[in-house]
Amino acid sequence: MLKRSAFVLALKHFTTHRQGTDQLVKAPSAAANMIEKKDNAVAAYLKREYQHTATNDEPLAAAVRGLVRRDVRTLQAMGSDVGIRSQTTLISLFTKLRAPKEAAEWFDAVLRARNPPNCHESTLTVGLLAYHRADRLKDFNMLVAALTRKATQPDGETCEARLAELYSTKLLNVVLQAFAQHNPDRAKFLFAAMTERGKVSEVTVLAYLKVCMPDEAEELLREQASQGKLGHREFASLIASCVRRGGVGKATELWKKYEPALGEKPRVAAYNAMVEVCRRFSDPTSLRYWLQKMSDDRVPGDDYTYATAIMACAEMTASPTDAEARLGHALFRNAVLHDHANNIKVCGAAAQLYAKHRDTAGTDVLLAHMAQNNVQKTAILNDYVAEAYSQPSGP
Repeated sequence: MLKRSAFVLALKHFTTHRQGTDQLVKAPSAAANMIEKKDNAVAAYLKREYQHTATNDEPLAAAVRGLVRRDVRTLQAMGSDVGIRSQTTLISLFTKLRAPKEAAEWFDAVLRARNPPNCHESTLTVGLLAYHRADRLKDFNMLVAALTRKATQPDGETCEARLAELYSTKLLNVVLQAFAQHNPDRAKFLFAAMTERGKVSEVTVLAYLKVCMPDEAEELLREQASQGKLGHREFASLIASCVRRGGVGKATELWKKYEPALGEKPRVAAYNAMVEVCRRFSDPTSLRYWLQKMSDDRVPGDDYTYATAIMACAEMTASPTDAEARLGHALFRNAVLHDHANNIKVCGAAAQLYAKHRDTAGTDVLLAHMAQNNVQKTAILNDYVAEAYSQPSGP
C-alpha cells in the first residue's frame, strides 16, 4: 500500500478534485502506528506526511485538512505530546492548505502558553504569516510591536531598524510582505534597514517590489537585467509597478525593454500584471491586444487572468452589445471550458458583468454553474445577483 503522503501526491497529480477527495478521505491513518510519542517525533511525522501537499485546489486542500485534524485527534487520544514543535508544524501546514484562520488559532494557543519574545523564531515566522494571511492585522501589528521590545532599543533607532537587527531574513520577509500590503511607508523603512544589514533575499526583493514605483523597480532590477538573469517573478512585479504609476504606456515600454533579459517568453504572471494595468487605467483596446498576444504566445490563462479580464470588461462596458460586454461573455465561457470558473473570483467578476446590464439570462447560467460546482456565494456576489434581477428605475 502507498504511504499516505505518496498517495496524496499521486492523487494531486492525476485525479480531478471531486474524484480525488472521495478517495483521499478513505486513506488509512498512519498516526495509529506511531510508537514514539514525544513532541519532536509528532512534528516529524506531520512534516513527513503533509509538507508536500500544499495545493490551490480548494476541495483537495479541504480533504487534506480533514486528514490532518484526524491525525491530531488520534495522536492526542494516544497521549502523544502535541507541543510547540508540533504546533509550529500545524500552523505552517494549515497556512499552506488554505486555512490561515485555523493556523492563526493554533498560533493563538502557542501565545497563550508563552510570551512572544520567548517563542522560537521559526514559530514566530509561521505565526506572523498566519496572522497576515488571515487578515488579522491588529494582532499582527501587536506582535511586531512586542518583538521590537525584545531588548533595549537604542535612542533614535526605529522599530524597523530594531527588527532588522534582531531577526532573520525569513521572519523579516513575512513582516515586509504584510507592510507592503498594508503600510507601504513602513515597508520602505524596513527594506532599507534589511539592505543595510545584508538581510536581503529574492523573496525580500519581490515583497518590496509591491510598493515600488516603476522607476524604483527598474533601478532595483537593473543589475539582474544587465546580466541576463532577470527572473519571471521579478519581471511580472516590474510590470505590476505600473499599476501605481505610468499606466499601459510605461508597462509596454518596460515589457519591450526587459523581456530579452528573461531569455524566454514571459509567463502568465507577467500577462496578468499587464491585464491588471489595462483594467486600472480603463484601456479596452490594450486589454484586447494583450489578451490576443497571450493567446498568440500560447500562454494559457489562469484563474487570475480570467477574473481580472472579466472584471475589466464589467467596469468598461457601456451597453449590453458593445465590444467590452461581448469580450466579457466570451471570457467567462472560456473560463468554464478550461476549468477556471470554479472559484468565487471568476464567478464574482461574471456576476458584476451581468449586473451591469441586468442580464438575467447570463445570471441564471452563472448561478447554475456555481451550484453544479459547489462555488459558495459571497455577500458581494449576492448583491450583484440582486442587481441583475432588479428592474431598471424610471427616467
